[in-house]
This record gives sequence, C-alpha cells and structure tokens, in this order.
Amino acid sequence: MPDWDVDSPLLRKNLTQVLGEIVRAAQRREHPTLGSARRWQTLFMKNLKVPDSRFVGAFRGEPGLENVQVRVGGHNGVVDSEKPTKPV
Repeated sequence: MPDWDVDSPLLRKNLTQVLGEIVRAAQRREHPTLGSARRWQTLFMKNLKVPDSRFVGAFRGEPGLENVQVRVGGHNGVVDSEKPTKPV
C-alpha cells in the first residue's frame, strides 16, 4: 500500500479519477460543496497508507481534529484557529 505523502501510480490514478468527477460535475454546472470536497479527498486517498484514517474526508477543526495543522513542503498552513470561518 503506497504512502499517502509519496507520489505513486496509485495516487496519480486516484487523482485522475477525481479530476474526471470534477469535470463531469462542472459540465452539469454543479456547484462544488463541502460534501464534494470531502468526497474528492476520500477518493484520492483511496487505498493509500495514511497516518490516521480520521484525516480522510475531514476538515481541520472538526471534533477530534482541532489541533491538526498543515505543512506542505517547507511551508506551514494557516493555523486552524486563524482560518476564516466563512468564505472570503
């Protein structure tokens, strides 16, 4: 099972599937929702080894994930308590 944080053929396959779903939804003029984002993340993480399955399809700040932070490469994400509560 490939690691979730490593480029792999399975991750690329999953991302291709998600992209196809996004394109089809756009063609139907569907607006993305929080539920859509949860589904997309669940799909692209399918069959990948994750450190904690609670993270898949969830948002930071939800019960049990209040202290989870994000780091991409050498860059820290916005601290959960400082992120906007409404779309900007």
